[in-house]
Amino acid sequence: MRRIVYFGLGLLLIAGCTGSGASERFVNPAAPPARAMTVAVLPLENLSTHPEAGLIVSGIVTNALLARGLFQVREESEVRSALAQAGVGPARLRDRLFAGDVAKALDVDAVLVGNVSEFRYLNGLKENPTVGLSVRLVDRGGTVMWSASESAVDGGFLNQPSLFETAQSLVGAMIGDLAAKAR
Repeated sequence: MRRIVYFGLGLLLIAGCTGSGASERFVNPAAPPARAMTVAVLPLENLSTHPEAGLIVSGIVTNALLARGLFQVREESEVRSALAQAGVGPARLRDRLFAGDVAKALDVDAVLVGNVSEFRYLNGLKENPTVGLSVRLVDRGGTVMWSASESAVDGGFLNQPSLFETAQSLVGAMIGDLAAKAR
């Protein structure tokens, strides 16, 4: 009997635990996103300890949108340049009305804003990649059309994804939800 229990525990350890985390998503029924929109992904505010997490995850979000052909996406370098010229940092974009004003200034239908709360390796039996992310799609009038807040802790003994891979999976799930909700 003990051998069976040890064998079962061994299989669990070998398989590892992946994909634990939390998820909250919202779509505005009065203003759902439209596939024909032009969207700018703004640099995400970095609340994590990783110095470049906001820029890294912003790039992953942009690539996920482009890969799915969901919206017309404004070039990332053009968006960053316009924000730098205006002296606008990611922390200021928390205000949805200000984000709407940025959408007008960038001549897009909506902007995707948010923050990265976690982007690190969690120490335990071994280091597991941990990502936390919150994003909102805000139209020119400041209306939140869609939002999502997600976290993930990934890894196992045989499956050890990188921090970047974990972020890609998390963003992929979020953008997949957005694609399903867009009309």
